[in-house]
Order: sequence, then C-alpha cells, then structure tokens
Amino acid sequence: MKNYLVIDANFGDSGKGRNVDFIVKNMIDDGIDKESIIVTRFSGSNNAGHTVVVDNKSFVFSSICAGSFRGVTSYLGPDVIVDCKALEAEIIKFTELTGMIPKVIVDPRCRINLPYDVMINRIKEYMRDERHGSTGTGLSETVNRSRNINITMDCVYFEDMLKVAKSFNSQFHKLVGPNTVHRINENDMNAIYELLDIKTHTNVTNKIL
Repeated sequence: MKNYLVIDANFGDSGKGRNVDFIVKNMIDDGIDKESIIVTRFSGSNNAGHTVVVDNKSFVFSSICAGSFRGVTSYLGPDVIVDCKALEAEIIKFTELTGMIPKVIVDPRCRINLPYDVMINRIKEYMRDERHGSTGTGLSETVNRSRNINITMDCVYFEDMLKVAKSFNSQFHKLVGPNTVHRINENDMNAIYELLDIKTHTNVTNKIL
C-alpha cells in the first residue's frame, strides 16, 4: 500500500484537511479496505482547524484527523500534544453530526495539555501590549512545562500534578502579582477570569486528579 504525506510549507489555510479527505476517498474508491487505512497526525495540538465538507456536512477537525468522514482510523503520534477535554468534545460533536463514532488511537507518549497551560498562555496573551495572535490553547506552555514536568497519556502521577499546580501558582503571581498588578484593574481581572472560564478548568483539573 502507498503512503501519502501531506505537508503545508506555508502558514496554514492551504487545504490540508480537504487533501487528506480526497486521498482517503480515492484509496477507498480504488478498493482499499478502509479498516486498513490510518491517517496520522505527527505533531501539533488542537490549535489546528481543518475544515472538510462531505455530503453537505461541514466539520472542523482540530484533534482527530481529516478522513474520519470516510470511517478510517486517526492516529495521534507521539509528538502531538493532547487536550483530553477538547478531544472528548470533538469526538462527541463529530458523532452527533455524522452518527459515527470516530476511530482514534492516541500514542501513549503524547504529552497532555493541562488547564494550567491554557490559563498561563491566555493570561500572557491578555497582558501583552500588542497581541501576537496566540490561539490560546496552551501549546507553547505545554512544551515549555514538559521540559521539567512531562505528563504523558500513559504516565499521570498525582505528584507531578502537584508540581504543575505549584509551577502555575508561581507563574500566575509573577504575571499578576505586585510588580504587574497595577496594569490590571478589577474589570480587566474579571475579564481574565471570564476568558479563562475558571469553573470549567477547575472541573477538568478535578477530573484529572
């Protein structure tokens, strides 16, 4: 069987999702059993947005792979960063749209994107004088945090979660502590909490612990 590699050499919006769906459809039309086809994501996180339209049904793939409309398997490789809550929500949304439960295999070495990573990312972006266009998913924060505290799909320890919580607490106070708090008035702080959706993230954290 042939292997196909779809790469974007630019800055996105080049139709990678549509190309993957096109390739998968042609493989199935050529008689290849869809059970033997695997679409792999080799890096990135749920900051992706691959829009695919099949039979007037449109879906934006962020975590699971384009090609899922055709019933093939998604494999998230070891360099993919996984937001478990976002992945769950995407699977549910896709199932509701299509009536199919997507087949997803997650490599156990995938690093987990935690609510703390997302919160630090969004606070930093909020406090910048000039926003640089972060997607707010905490990708870079997860990568940076993983250099010291690496939490993967097959290795979630309570002690590591405590280390992450302490690290978050330290970073949070540096960002909005005495040296910088003068930049944030009460209304702005409320906006940050609303932006972060504290209640949701707390629930996710409790679920992980």
